[in-house]
Amino acid sequence: MKCIICQNEVVNKKHKTCSRNCWSKAHSKIMGGRKGVASSNWKGGEVTIDGRVYIYKPNHPNAMQSGRKYVARSRLVMSEHLNRPLTSSEIVHHVNGDKLDDRVENLMVVTRAKHNTIHHNIKKAEKCIGAFI
Repeated sequence: MKCIICQNEVVNKKHKTCSRNCWSKAHSKIMGGRKGVASSNWKGGEVTIDGRVYIYKPNHPNAMQSGRKYVARSRLVMSEHLNRPLTSSEIVHHVNGDKLDDRVENLMVVTRAKHNTIHHNIKKAEKCIGAFI
């Protein structure tokens, strides 16, 4: 029996392919190369990476430029609130420090310099409080 992809001798008669690579190609052709919502692995388009929630939005201007097409939920919430995409120089700061709390009232758009100042002052305050404990 010949592989349905490369015509080499079939190893896996059940899948009619000679290798895992050919099986992947065959599966992709059979499934129509399904991505996103059409994929059988679709889990709602929401992933958590480093404590932040990202939403699958491949055509959004704030989508990550690397291979994945996700937008940080906090950036998406602020973008919708402001009725415009955020610029690359705008950082979304979580006022209460909880990166999973993406309510508009907990988010603040700031420059990178302002964001660094905020976190520097928080660390300084924590150090002072720690000295009294």
